[in-house]
Amino acid sequence: MKTEAPFDNAHEMKMHTSVIRHISQHLDIPEEQVAKLYEIVLKRYKSRARIKDFLIVLVGRRVEDLLRKWKDKHPCPENAWRE
Repeated sequence: MKTEAPFDNAHEMKMHTSVIRHISQHLDIPEEQVAKLYEIVLKRYKSRARIKDFLIVLVGRRVEDLLRKWKDKHPCPENAWRE
């Protein structure tokens, strides 16, 4: 089974990585954790999108919203994300 790379090119990867970094810093969640969810959401949105110009905005908002809701429901001690 072949898995698709979530990014089509280096420029796209750089833009999405910037969003992942922003979400990570804003919500104080490790980049690796944010990136895992981001890639899942990006793959789902890409598979359905007819126009892909706004995926970075839509995926970023969705991931941030999901993580914020998760943090609200699962308050945990500081650094609990760190393994």
